[in-house]
Amino acid sequence: MGLEYNSFLLLLDYDNHIHGTTKPLPIITAWLDSIAARLSIAPALDIKVRAYGGWFEGHAVSESRTRAAIETQNSWPSFFIHAKRTCRINFEFADNIFENPQQRVTHTVAPRKFPPRVRRTAIAASCKHPGCNSAMLYRWLTSNKGCNLPECQHSFTECYQPLEQKQVDVHLAVDLISCVRNCAPPASALTKSEPPLLTETEPPLMF
Repeated sequence: MGLEYNSFLLLLDYDNHIHGTTKPLPIITAWLDSIAARLSIAPALDIKVRAYGGWFEGHAVSESRTRAAIETQNSWPSFFIHAKRTCRINFEFADNIFENPQQRVTHTVAPRKFPPRVRRTAIAASCKHPGCNSAMLYRWLTSNKGCNLPECQHSFTECYQPLEQKQVDVHLAVDLISCVRNCAPPASALTKSEPPLLTETEPPLMF
């Protein structure tokens, strides 16, 4: 059995886990279940959550950051009970480099040159509702038109500006490496892939 801890740092790829009606608590508890062997038997656990995302459009705060801030106030608990243990959460936006707090990471949102690529799922294709417009919406999204009318003379990107995250994965990876190097506190990274990436302090995890 490895070392046990009562303090963790969670590096969270926010948009890939918290979106739509998804609530944070089930994600946090599932993560705690996955690292249960490393949790201390102490009655309290401190969790610092660093949220990574497209927080800056240029140097200005992005709409995603504003929306996430509202979601955080409404949905993120300051503490909860897990396996008879009180878990305290300290949430922060990853605005800077973990090892150098003075180095702010900006320009993390950029416009796409092309409309988003979409694939129609079996659920959409099998919808039996008489007023379902999924087929029409799919044809429109794949037509590169400004609207769903055949005679539309404008392209999708003339009418809409698709946005995408930039540098977020690199920023998270750099911070995770810093956590490995500093070894305090131990850290997990919840990214697009599972299981979560967990750093070890003894022996050091090497990249």
